[in-house]
Amino acid sequence: MSDCSDGNRSVLVMFCDQLRRDLLGCYGGTNVRTPNLDALAQDSVVFDRAYTPVALCSPARASLLTGVYPHRHHMFNNSTPGYSYCEHLRPDMTMLQDWVAEHSPHQTAYFGKWHIGPAADLYASRFDITHKSYGVGAPLVNNSHWHSSTGFAPLVRDVAAGIGGTLDMPMDEFPDVVAARYTQRFLRERDSSRPFLAFCAFPGPHREWLVPDEFGIRYDAEDIPMWPNRHDRFEGKPFNQRKLRLLQTLPSALDNAFEDDDTLRELLACCFSTSS
Repeated sequence: MSDCSDGNRSVLVMFCDQLRRDLLGCYGGTNVRTPNLDALAQDSVVFDRAYTPVALCSPARASLLTGVYPHRHHMFNNSTPGYSYCEHLRPDMTMLQDWVAEHSPHQTAYFGKWHIGPAADLYASRFDITHKSYGVGAPLVNNSHWHSSTGFAPLVRDVAAGIGGTLDMPMDEFPDVVAARYTQRFLRERDSSRPFLAFCAFPGPHREWLVPDEFGIRYDAEDIPMWPNRHDRFEGKPFNQRKLRLLQTLPSALDNAFEDDDTLRELLACCFSTSS
């Protein structure tokens, strides 16, 4: 979107969190049914070699909206209070919505997961419209992550102590559906005299892998094959990867659920359901 001189090109950006490319049919995946994305890919350019500047949520999102690497925007870790020292983006950084406000006629909007600092940073930014503009309610209004959890509704089906399962909540209140619904509303109600730049940021399929009970778990665990590297011990891998692998083997680790093949297949059935 470097050249907006004609003033009539609208852009809709849709992105997901932790969606593996090998789960998509358009990239050769066979385990998950992704007919809508596959249909979109048929009419699109599909990149075989596209890389994130960093494989971590907040720094990658910050780079997406600033166009610079983490060593420039200084968000080196996830902006989660109590977890990281990187709670806010550098205040002197120009973000895409700032550039658009200064240099183009586009109306801007953002709906869904933010995670480039707290939700208040999104609301204070120069996006013309956000989900707060449409009156998004608790528990989403002050939530930067939007991950599905038992904070939204109680479990109906519980897999591995809530890592996966189903929630007792209507589809319309599920975070991914809310992001899509508000994006649709913006497209219907926007200022039609202006082009637009809109972001629909789905929080899924980031774990925990929970879906509304009416949507349900749509895959049979026993039909899911194990990845060839299932029992990789991470020898010779970078230290951070080996550390994460060791953490999964601790007796107290919740991730110990991943050590059992049957439980892992149940969790993958939940993950695949959130990816569909």
